[in-house]
Amino acid sequence: MKRTGLLLLFLLLIIPSFSNLFAVTLKTLIILEDKYNYKKLNDIAQGVRVNYKHIKKLLRILEDNHIVDVEETVISGKDATKKNILKTIGDMKVDRDELFLVYFAGHGGMKKGKTFFSTAEGGMIYRKDFEEIVKEKPAKLKILITDACSASIEELAHKGLLDSVVPKESEVNPEIYRNLFLNYAGFLHISAASEGEFAWVSPAKGGFFSYALFYMTLYRNPSDTWEEVIAKAKSFTQKSYKKMYDSGKIPKKVLKEIKQLGIKGQTPKVYSMPVMVNSGGKNLPLKSDGQVVKLINSTENKVTYYLINGYDEPDKYVLKPGEIQTFEQPGVMEISLNGPAAKNTFLVVNNGTYYFYTDRNGEIILQSDDQQTIR
Repeated sequence: MKRTGLLLLFLLLIIPSFSNLFAVTLKTLIILEDKYNYKKLNDIAQGVRVNYKHIKKLLRILEDNHIVDVEETVISGKDATKKNILKTIGDMKVDRDELFLVYFAGHGGMKKGKTFFSTAEGGMIYRKDFEEIVKEKPAKLKILITDACSASIEELAHKGLLDSVVPKESEVNPEIYRNLFLNYAGFLHISAASEGEFAWVSPAKGGFFSYALFYMTLYRNPSDTWEEVIAKAKSFTQKSYKKMYDSGKIPKKVLKEIKQLGIKGQTPKVYSMPVMVNSGGKNLPLKSDGQVVKLINSTENKVTYYLINGYDEPDKYVLKPGEIQTFEQPGVMEISLNGPAAKNTFLVVNNGTYYFYTDRNGEIILQSDDQQTIR
């Protein structure tokens, strides 16, 4: 009997430690406007769905590493109406020790200086109203992320911005995510584009901003603080726009409108930032490892290429036949064979080995070691 009593007491003592694995719940509301009544607006539908895939990758990391317990609500298709969206947010119960994430992807616009979001049936939700209903929730950390235009509700889908080099995924450092989601409080509110700008989307990569924030930054190369995460996402979004603009892939009609409106790019706008709770250093995460990229010249000639470490200007390098060059730097690396001015030719590379080789047409190509091709 005594042993049984001691065993029960022991179990009671350790049960709280197990429950702490998922002590914090992240409640998410994901709104995907992929089926408008006005069919012309549905050219962005595929890109909107790709955005959701990027978000799911992040949520899976958070759960798999026991950082938070994710409760997910998705509104999409014909259900993504103004009435249903506002009712769903209003009905969601969020406790003070929980986290609350609301994400909207679809069309948006601006009327009399006020930005709004367009819903499936043609309704409008103004940003200010959206913001207030999210802020009312008593969650410790509230996040509102919107990927929509802030200038027009016209369809502005863009196709064809695929990287020819597919990078390997980075190793996950749980401490970084633990700091971002458990060591911050307040309200993070960010939009894909500033007032008067368009938010661009690709059917392959999704929204330029969602791709930059969820995939390129939070999933592949997260930073220790929200300030750094947002800075990276903003920079990558702006680069994606410039890459598209310089490549001449914007339709002439839209390009004319852009020039008339004086639009210079796509600049994500931060309306509100959360605050780090513990900045004393004891609970701050370990820095993530830098990207290690090995380049091998398997051609019979010298190869001249340009490399960007992080978000600096391109540096010029020359690699002799058979020579190997290794780079170890934090952040994203991009490589081009066509000079620093050819921004649209830069390819994103991540941890791994890459080869320069000559194809059948005598052109020098860069390829990762796990890609198969006929040389």
